[in-house]
Amino acid sequence: MGTGGSTENDDTGNEEDGKVPVILHVYQPGPDEQSPIGMVYHSGVEVYGSEYFYGGGGGGGTGIMVQKPKSQPRGSTWVYYQSHVISKHINKSREEVREIVSALRQEWKARDYHLTNRNCNHFSDAFVKELCGENVSIPSWVNRLARMGNMMMGSGLVSDSTKKQLNQQMSGKGQEKQAMMQNAELAADYGSKHGPQPVIEYVPESKTIYLLDHVNLNECGALNLCEQQSSSDLSLLFTQNLDSNAISVKSENDEQLLLFIPFKSRVKLEAIGLAMPFGESCPKTIKLFAGKKNLDFDDAETEKATKTIKIKQIPQQKEDEEKKYWAKSYPLQLTKFRNINFLTIFIKDNFGDDISELFKIELWGQDK
Repeated sequence: MGTGGSTENDDTGNEEDGKVPVILHVYQPGPDEQSPIGMVYHSGVEVYGSEYFYGGGGGGGTGIMVQKPKSQPRGSTWVYYQSHVISKHINKSREEVREIVSALRQEWKARDYHLTNRNCNHFSDAFVKELCGENVSIPSWVNRLARMGNMMMGSGLVSDSTKKQLNQQMSGKGQEKQAMMQNAELAADYGSKHGPQPVIEYVPESKTIYLLDHVNLNECGALNLCEQQSSSDLSLLFTQNLDSNAISVKSENDEQLLLFIPFKSRVKLEAIGLAMPFGESCPKTIKLFAGKKNLDFDDAETEKATKTIKIKQIPQQKEDEEKKYWAKSYPLQLTKFRNINFLTIFIKDNFGDDISELFKIELWGQDK
């Protein structure tokens, strides 16, 4: 295992020759947001072809996200700067790396983000140590500004009241508070005006109920969500009525989208209803994972789904039809979706568009 960084032009190896490199990708602010003193960087760690990074936000969810290497982090103005090979090969299987990421996701919550104490570069360093050993670190210059900030906060030059204000602004909660308020207000407005009701055709059994009230809307999350949207917008997938003003949730960098749906208590799922767009942005392959948390795109691609929905053809839209969606319900095998408190939905591909869209999700079943 290597203990120092090098440029990405080195012979890093790949899975085909049996080598598993660990690469640090570093980003800097866009041209219009450059710091006059420099030293402002974001970073992520690539292993097994996926780049993991950490960011702040509200709620109790994890702050660890995954993206394709060297991609612009969703919702940011960061631009790719350079890469450093931390190790040319680690003796860890893909499954071992997944277990490491799963454990870190429990530790690195979005609400705990802090610009100088616990930022993306702190996570990169912690992840590198887990992968390569305690004696291995990311280059010191990547997180130099945070160390300088901590030194200033620890000195007598800053008053206690100013420290409190700065800490609030630099925390994950402070950074995301305004965006969360706006999205929560939007969802509440839809709910008050439209009164969410099931609209996708499904003939339930006698004990079947519409499970909207059992979904923990505040804790829903997504990976590769459109940068103009946030996790709070996901509540619209469950609460909005389908009319000409319906808003779709969209993917960002490509056609793939991961949706995480927690329940307030354990439920039995009997069917899922989906409202999807006419056109090439309609999902084609949808994988459902019952009870599986902390999946990333690599996991969702390779693991066997509890249920795979394959849409063979998009219905023809009528010429005089104003609605932007079509809808269908899909029965689920109750024995496979019994007693679950979490559902992950993976949109694997679509009918040819660069992004995928989804207008609504309806869940039917029984409470415990």
